[in-house]
Amino acid sequence: MTDKSDELEQDEPEEDEVGIDWLDALHTGGPSLHPESEFTPRCSKQSVALEKSKFEEKLLNVLRSVEPSLLVLDPQFTEHLFRQAVSDWKQMGAWNEAMEIAKSEKLKRSVTYVKCEIKRYAMIRKLLLTPNTEQQPGWMFEWRDAWIDSFFDHTLDILGQLSAAYRALDGFAGMGSLGRTNFETHLIALAKPSIREAAKKASLKVELKVVIAAYAHASRLVPAPDAVDSSFIDAVNMRVSRARKSKEILEVLSAYLMHDV
Repeated sequence: MTDKSDELEQDEPEEDEVGIDWLDALHTGGPSLHPESEFTPRCSKQSVALEKSKFEEKLLNVLRSVEPSLLVLDPQFTEHLFRQAVSDWKQMGAWNEAMEIAKSEKLKRSVTYVKCEIKRYAMIRKLLLTPNTEQQPGWMFEWRDAWIDSFFDHTLDILGQLSAAYRALDGFAGMGSLGRTNFETHLIALAKPSIREAAKKASLKVELKVVIAAYAHASRLVPAPDAVDSSFIDAVNMRVSRARKSKEILEVLSAYLMHDV
């Protein structure tokens, strides 16, 4: 009768076999470093504090300030802008989360660790590049080709992945320097082309700047004004105009927050 413990021992791979299997796996494509999956906030997970009825009421309130005869809005126009507002709120939530991540100890530790690993593997490669002054025995040629040369090639892959990970982590840390100032206005600036197209389809007989201000007010992306008048409309559009010139932040928003991993 065979002892079950003997069967378990027979099924376990030898240590050398595990090493060879892992090396084969690396040749065919091993795991990669992707800090984005760990440190990128998901827009889809953010909460939205908007009510459609109140959104439409505020939207119409601003539009009527310049066009009193406007009684109702095209349902498709309202729906389009409300969906845009929901999207902006989710991105705003993701941005706030990104600000917290940028200052987190977890990110700082990750940056420090990866930076240390880059230095370690750079030293390893430098050491491997240093030739052995002793003549290599012929019986070691095949072994060296299979292990040492292969390991040297993999150190280059490792360094490449570590360097890419470090750049990504450093980018996340740099998000903290952008801050929260006027972030909402940048969202309005990005939404402007979509709002323009929706207003055109709805055949609204008001200027685009009024529609932009109405959207900003209804979506609560700007502070509530003391009065909905021309001064408020001009102030909102002036802020949006300045935001569109901030290319650095706009590029971050387009490439970072809109990519919901």
